[in-house]
Amino acid sequence: AVATLAAWRIIALRRRLAEVRASARRERESFRSLLQAAPNATVITDLAGRIVEVNAHAEGMLGYARAELVGQPVEMLLAEVHRPRHARHRARLLAEGASTGSLELSAVRADGTELPIELSFSVVDGRSWREPRLVASSLRDLSERRSSGELRRRLAAIVEHTDDAVFSITPAGKLSSWNGGADRLYGYSPGEAIGMPFAALVPADREPDERERLGRVVAGGDVCRYETVHVRHDGRRVDVSVTLSPIRDAAGGVIAASAIARDVTERKRFEGQLQYLADHDALTGLRNRRRFEEDVERELARSRRDRSPGALLTIDLDHFKEVNDSLGHSAGDELIKRTAEILRVRLRETDVLARLGGDEFAALLPGTDAAAAVVVADGLLDALRTERRPGPLDRGGPVTASIGVAFFAGERQLTAAELLSAADIAMYDAKEAGRDRVAAYQGRADEPLHVRTTWPQRIRRALEEERLVLMAQPIIALHGPAEPRHELLVRMVGEEGELIPPGVFLHAAERHDLIREIDLWVLRQAIERLAAEQGAGRAVNLGVNLSTASVADPGFPDVLERELTAAGAEGHGLWLEIRETAAILNVDRARQLASSLRELGCELAVDDFGAGFASFYYLKHLDFDYVKIDSEFVAQLRDNPTNQLVVQSIVDIARGLGKRTIAECVGDRETLELLREIGVDFAQGFALGTPEPLDEVELTLAATLAY
Repeated sequence: AVATLAAWRIIALRRRLAEVRASARRERESFRSLLQAAPNATVITDLAGRIVEVNAHAEGMLGYARAELVGQPVEMLLAEVHRPRHARHRARLLAEGASTGSLELSAVRADGTELPIELSFSVVDGRSWREPRLVASSLRDLSERRSSGELRRRLAAIVEHTDDAVFSITPAGKLSSWNGGADRLYGYSPGEAIGMPFAALVPADREPDERERLGRVVAGGDVCRYETVHVRHDGRRVDVSVTLSPIRDAAGGVIAASAIARDVTERKRFEGQLQYLADHDALTGLRNRRRFEEDVERELARSRRDRSPGALLTIDLDHFKEVNDSLGHSAGDELIKRTAEILRVRLRETDVLARLGGDEFAALLPGTDAAAAVVVADGLLDALRTERRPGPLDRGGPVTASIGVAFFAGERQLTAAELLSAADIAMYDAKEAGRDRVAAYQGRADEPLHVRTTWPQRIRRALEEERLVLMAQPIIALHGPAEPRHELLVRMVGEEGELIPPGVFLHAAERHDLIREIDLWVLRQAIERLAAEQGAGRAVNLGVNLSTASVADPGFPDVLERELTAAGAEGHGLWLEIRETAAILNVDRARQLASSLRELGCELAVDDFGAGFASFYYLKHLDFDYVKIDSEFVAQLRDNPTNQLVVQSIVDIARGLGKRTIAECVGDRETLELLREIGVDFAQGFALGTPEPLDEVELTLAATLAY
């Protein structure tokens, strides 16, 4: 009986033990389930600091598997520098009996990288595990928060140090923040600016507009971008580009406006200079042909409306070519500038004076009848005769000119081109009558012009009768051998067999839309000669000048390709010159033309480079091959240090872009040597070779400098 009772007790004890074990197992499984369901990474340690359990979040965060962590000291998960701090905190937590505590540390992942974390402690009753106590450590990844804070700090630093003014404005119109850029732009320190009315930055005449814009933005409108004028602390006005944006709270409501202001004073000045250059002649500062024709059109419209009279004068210097040939282009330029001064001071403020090109000027005289216009023209001639020539020009005789006068009074729809053509006819009448005189157009300029033989008719006849000829001028390499190259120059043979220079007829061709026919004729002649040279195995380079009209013509590249194909010529021996002014006025077309030329194997040269303020700005917009330095800088190179600096700058920039430079109008050996020292690649001018008929020129010569 005793044995039976002992057996039953053993069985009961075993059952009880099994129940306890099952209960403990269920508790452990429940604990582990709760641990896995915890939203944060959690690590459970015993009192000695050894890991007894981890959840999946902790495995993912730290990069360890559970089996790699259980039984290991918790310190293995911490950066070494933070281990003592963690141990002190943990010991204090257990000693004081506190239930929670936290600190920020750096954890070390399995791959050795550090991770910023916030570690929160909890004391856990572990009796069901036959442990007096356990410590649960909850780990929260702080990298995003720190990254966000670091990003905010970086953004704040960027805003503070940007060159733009960045500030905020309350709905009441007060400045509420102010960066360093605002300090520099407006001259107010943050202490002075914050709390100040935004209106203090705005001129009185602009304040209503600014108030309206700010009101729209604060009311929840879109971003507002505009240009205006603001006032600095010292009272100076500055042109600014402003962007106003709404600042919203977490609910989406607008609580303020942010403003970004940029000083655009220099850009405005630059744009003004570009506009000035587009409208004015670089040498004299007078209006150029394009702007003058616009002024004439406006005056003609006013004349038709008011029936008021007016007159137009064309003024052409006599024997100007002889001045250039005998004294050089610098003397010619000086004469042009002095002539502009003489004409300017003898005309009224209401009159419009322009340089049409070369030695040709024009004057528009509003409200002037025929008799008064002739008197004005005679006065201009007299002033030119009595004026002493400047510098070396003083050795010659008096300066004379031929002046043509055309009248208008609003009787019919007269165009600027027709009026200029009538004045040109009269001016050539004056030249044919002996020069140094005034001639008025016979009849009125608002009568049909077909009753007279005009330049357009003469040009058309010359094209039909093949009375255009090409001259070739050599371009010399200044630094060793190079393929021979020549620029081709067009001339017209007159009815009496005389050779008419391009300055006489090309302007009329441009005005009457004949210039593209001349361009095409020149191009065909050049390509035929190029094909002949290439067919004979001779390498040459021929340069052809291209008019503004052809640059602007989107169909020109196709014409060029057809002509090359028809002649059987390769494009690599052909380069086209466009004037810098043509590139400025048609920069998009010029860029497209440059791309098309490159595809055909041709090259592009920018002529008269450096005469305009915008020259260096437009270098980056054109894929060119050559820069032809404007003759004004070359002609005065020896005696003008400023010109030397400009030429050196052009050469340095061109070389940096991988392009070559050509100096035109070289008149003497000293200038040539100076150009060589500066680093110019090629030179051209009467001192090196005069233009000769293309049919008579041996194009394989003149490849290198002869002396």
